[in-house]
Amino acid sequence: MCFRKELSGILGNFVCTYFKYSSSGVLKVLEKVAVLLRDVVLPLMGKLSDNIRDIERKRGVGVDKVLRYEHSLSGYIQGFP
Repeated sequence: MCFRKELSGILGNFVCTYFKYSSSGVLKVLEKVAVLLRDVVLPLMGKLSDNIRDIERKRGVGVDKVLRYEHSLSGYIQGFP
């Protein structure tokens, strides 16, 4: 169980650090990890949403439809058996 908690923390830092540079790359990594460790990735979905809002706020141009669309595609992570 300690491994999962540590990995979740590492992935959380990864999301916060790299999402603003390559949102699609971060989502691809999370999707791959979710195949094996869904319970580690699911709690990070809220962090992704927070990062999207933060990026939009900093850009100051309103809603980024492309960024939100990429995030919506990651929604199938929650549907893994």
